[in-house]
Amino acid sequence: MAMDFPFASRKSRLQSAQRPKRVIDTLYELYGRRGSKSHGRFSPNIDNFPTQKHLREYVDTGSTDFAALTASMMETLRLQAGSRGAAQGGHVFFAHFTRGPNHFLLVAIITDKLGAALTNDLGPIDIQDSQIA
Repeated sequence: MAMDFPFASRKSRLQSAQRPKRVIDTLYELYGRRGSKSHGRFSPNIDNFPTQKHLREYVDTGSTDFAALTASMMETLRLQAGSRGAAQGGHVFFAHFTRGPNHFLLVAIITDKLGAALTNDLGPIDIQDSQIA
């Protein structure tokens, strides 16, 4: 049975502030340290899997409408996740950034997990931990 994964997106672009930059830098570094770098590939069936087409249009036209690109990518992801039994949802973080002359598109699925920590007086407290899928 297909699940419905609703999504909500930001109404405005994040400005180049410290927090988003720190998230990008951390994810970039974590990926760089992985011995086995996982990556996806695009399906040749662009009618049902149009992400490749959307990315090509974004790059080829020099578009600055990152919100439109991410909305189209999220719609594809939402439809595909709904047909997968193991899909659990989470947050998807998109970033278009540069390192030197190179442009990167970062797409990370971030899920929240509940854990515990101890306070100074050794009492337990709940903490929210984010995991990158």
